[in-house]
Amino acid sequence: GGVGQEVWQNSVAMASSQLHEIAINRGFSRWLEVLIDGGVIEGSTSDLPPEEKPTLEAYGMRTLLALAVGEPGKSPRGILLFENPRTPSQDHLRAAAAGFFHADTRREIERATRKQALHDPLTDLPNRRHLKEELERRLAESERVGTALAVVFLDLDRFKQINDTLGHDFGDRFLQYIVRHRLHPCLGSSDFLARVGGDEFVLIISSTRDGIRTDAS
Repeated sequence: GGVGQEVWQNSVAMASSQLHEIAINRGFSRWLEVLIDGGVIEGSTSDLPPEEKPTLEAYGMRTLLALAVGEPGKSPRGILLFENPRTPSQDHLRAAAAGFFHADTRREIERATRKQALHDPLTDLPNRRHLKEELERRLAESERVGTALAVVFLDLDRFKQINDTLGHDFGDRFLQYIVRHRLHPCLGSSDFLARVGGDEFVLIISSTRDGIRTDAS
């Protein structure tokens, strides 16, 4: 799809953020209301409201057909727009919009499923499986380009005592606090931190061979 002005030059699937930007900046607020309600914008540009015509006509758009990509009644994920359609058909357009919506939903589910498989739900850190994949990748990279790795094992002293005396709910909140306020601020841009057990973490650091010991320390 296009971005900015280019969006009007092709038949495109436009992102929701682009739709809002155009609606706000170019007088297309009516489109948002119609599309959110499951309606269609169609017809000759000469019949459209005065605030909409200049933008559309500037790109040679004589007729158009537009439909939201998403669920009726909810903010659209985007818009499917045909300019100067030879044989306008709402049925075809709705089928195409539904296809975009289901494909986008499927990609979201796949991303969420992969994240769930590779991340610890309590801290949102990479889990043991993700650590294994990342370590294999960095080892291969280290051999290829000659960088050095440090693998640091961290655990919290007396964490069992916290769980036993204050409860597991408090222990969970304590772990989240430690990750957010004690570990994350110490990480470099390329460091990789994973949670591999109850109070156990592994940190991977990549650096030069001369600097790896200092960076790890």
